[in-house]
Amino acid sequence: MIGIISYGLGNILAIKNVIDEMGVEIKIIQNPTEINDEINKIILPGVGSFDKAIELLEKKKFIEAINNFVKKKDNYLLGICVGMQILATKSEEGKKKGLNLIPGTVKKLNKANILPHIGWNKVNKTRNNSLFENLKNKNNFYFLHSYYYELDCDEFEIAKSFYFQHFTCAISYKNIYGVQFHPEKSHKSGKIIFENFINLNEN
Repeated sequence: MIGIISYGLGNILAIKNVIDEMGVEIKIIQNPTEINDEINKIILPGVGSFDKAIELLEKKKFIEAINNFVKKKDNYLLGICVGMQILATKSEEGKKKGLNLIPGTVKKLNKANILPHIGWNKVNKTRNNSLFENLKNKNNFYFLHSYYYELDCDEFEIAKSFYFQHFTCAISYKNIYGVQFHPEKSHKSGKIIFENFINLNEN
């Protein structure tokens, strides 16, 4: 079963609708006690600011539950947009500590740019990864953000994009994944991302 963490930020219903179309059972998780052994994949959505996302997760007591969830190697986590950014250690956007699941710093895109970066943009795979299975290089995905994830270790980058500067847009470390773009708004390419996440370790 797939779970979507509901903590006040993110396109939860849009994500649910895409996965419902695949015929996959999905549960909207309203509190951490609902994360049980029946759920082995969790989506962590997010829109808005880094600090607000962390504050809401703290308020709803999700942080410990998320940390415990990913300690089990057969469980998988996918962060989307701000849900990816809060996997980092910290952010220039605020003062809160991130989840530090994939060490790095969230930084503002070049201040001379027109922000936010919004709309369709090409994504270039930088290394083979199951999350991008059956996707050609330079697929278009939908973005909406002003900050990007600068990894402490480049080997955790699996894709990048370009908006006046190259930036990491997909990451992977052990059983933890993140994408800066919105797969729920990215039509066929986004659906393939969800399918690949659902199929991780199922074969």
